[in-house]
Amino acid sequence: MSAGSILFVDEDRSLVESLAHWFEEKGYDTASTFHPLQRLMLAAEHECDVIVIDIDLPEMDGLEVLGELVQREMFSVIVHTANACPIFVSRALEIGAVNYLVKPAALEDLEDAIESALS
Repeated sequence: MSAGSILFVDEDRSLVESLAHWFEEKGYDTASTFHPLQRLMLAAEHECDVIVIDIDLPEMDGLEVLGELVQREMFSVIVHTANACPIFVSRALEIGAVNYLVKPAALEDLEDAIESALS
């Protein structure tokens, strides 16, 4: 039985592949996308429990993407980004992210955030 399903959305392919492998070893089902424009479509189509998203997007407004994801109310969204600006953190949490982790976050911290989102 799966521990839960996670969708990783980030343009950093090596990071996403590493995270997906680590969480699969822990018993989670994972999926991922690397292209910002595919994020909303994949999230809408993929049945997942948690989305872990980098909102520092080269082609889109990351906070807008976050808002679209949260409005769907089908999953919890965790922001995992290098942007540590307090205003950005506050805005993401106001929009509806359940957690905000600054890269590089420890795997254990990310797992704790995912576990919290699943409960």
